[in-house]
Amino acid sequence: MAGKRRSKTYTQEELNEALQAQRAELEAAKNTGYSERNQLVLALSKLFPAWLERHPIEETDWDDDWRWIVFIEIPVGAPAGTLTELGQAEQLTWHINDREQPLFEHLQVRDGNSWDGHTTAEKYARLARLHKR
Repeated sequence: MAGKRRSKTYTQEELNEALQAQRAELEAAKNTGYSERNQLVLALSKLFPAWLERHPIEETDWDDDWRWIVFIEIPVGAPAGTLTELGQAEQLTWHINDREQPLFEHLQVRDGNSWDGHTTAEKYARLARLHKR
């Protein structure tokens, strides 16, 4: 029977190594995506009122190294800088990893929990409504 191929048998150790390598590649790709997103969040934090808060430790939905939150207030319905003082601003927030926190050293750290309860979908709808200058 010419042409019949034998399949290679892998040891458990070889399978584990292959899975660990694949996991490392996926983790690196995920981290690259977050780093790119954070460059945009960084730019927004320099254009609009922004600050940092730490996610409450008693809430266990977030890993400890993802507890930093960037808060940004964007104006509603008018050019930037005219409505924030009047209380007509909308909040945007993003969690960032501890390794990315040094990018945001220019921001004041506030205590408390000033999150307005917006969902991810609401956040991006707010961002989409941001008017051009």
